[in-house]
Amino acid sequence: MKTNKVDEQLKSIHDINLSYLILAQQLIREDKYAAGFRLGLTEATIDSLMALSLPQLIKLATTNQFICRLRIDDEIVIDNLTKNSRIEALQK
Repeated sequence: MKTNKVDEQLKSIHDINLSYLILAQQLIREDKYAAGFRLGLTEATIDSLMALSLPQLIKLATTNQFICRLRIDDEIVIDNLTKNSRIEALQK
């Protein structure tokens, strides 16, 4: 039973990775510099990602760890972004 759960989790990681890589390529195609800012990637990494074919993206996505990372890694920032604001209270 535990193996099935791990397999499910790995498949979810692979799916998220592939979605991220495909989205990254789309963003880069539309606006390389904005994509670099949004994705937090260097120009060299952006160029490497753009050079990858779909089979290469799939191969890269099938790692057992996330390729993307949560860039909001400060508890205070998360709290400030998710707490109710006065504007939301006024709109109710």
